[in-house]
Amino acid sequence: MKNYMKRFYRDETGAELIEVALAIAIVAILAAAIFGIIRILLVKIEQAGDMIGDIDPGILNGSGSGTGTGAGAGTGTGTGTGTGTGIGGTGTGTAGAGIGGVTE
Repeated sequence: MKNYMKRFYRDETGAELIEVALAIAIVAILAAAIFGIIRILLVKIEQAGDMIGDIDPGILNGSGSGTGTGAGAGTGTGTGTGTGTGIGGTGTGTAGAGIGGVTE
C-alpha cells in the first residue's frame, strides 16, 4: 500500500486518479442500493408485525354468544336462548318448550 501511494503521488497522467474515482463511485452506488434494500425490508417487517398484532385473540379461545329458538307442541310456541361457540370453544343452549292444547 505504501508503494502504491508513492506511485500515485508521482504519477502525473491522472489515469490512476480516474481509476480510484471510479472505484469509489462504484462502492458508493452499491452501498446506496444495499441501504435502500435494507430500508424496504425493515418496513415490510414492521408491517408484518402490525398485522400479527392486529389478530383478535378472542377468536382463538372459544368466546362468543348466540341465541336459539324452540318450537312448542300443539298450538303454542316457545323460545329459548343459548351461547355460541368460538374457534376451539364449545357452548350450550336450551330451547323453551311451548305449551298448547291438542286439537282433534
